Amino acid sequence: MCHVQGHPQDNTGLTPSRQAHQRSRLQVVKGLLEAGADVNAKGKYNDTALIRAAEAGHLEILRILLEKGADDNARGEKIQTALMSAAAAGHLEVVKSLLDAGARVNTLDDSKTLTSPAFRPHPEVVQGLLDWGIDFEIQGHRRNTALKLASANGHFEVVKLLKAHGARE
Repeated sequence: MCHVQGHPQDNTGLTPSRQAHQRSRLQVVKGLLEAGADVNAKGKYNDTALIRAAEAGHLEILRILLEKGADDNARGEKIQTALMSAAAAGHLEVVKSLLDAGARVNTLDDSKTLTSPAFRPHPEVVQGLLDWGIDFEIQGHRRNTALKLASANGHFEVVKLLKAHGARE
């Protein structure tokens, strides 16, 4: 346990109240699923619980939803999948779990997955995707590649990673 700004935190950076909140949320999800809730139901913004869990980095909830049959390729608001949301938010462990579960990648339709880490400086996510074998040459919106987007946004660590893996300009 460490202390930051007078609040005790665990090794994940969560305070006791945040830990309790996450455990509570996990119990609510488990209870709803046990009561027969549709694991792929879409909310107000067309997002599924899996997309929301991925975006927020709730790994335990994500794993439970996947175990219960959540569609890891469902699209929500702005045509985001859970993988796209997790990558854009920088949640590497969530990205890995989704890839392990069979989330679709390396298609033109999913090019946002490949370019979203380049919009934000998440070199660890880019490295994880590269290790997985993601094709960063796929062109997304306006024919942009991950390298072009990373360069345009000044994310030089990401540019170095992509170039080290053979990305072309």
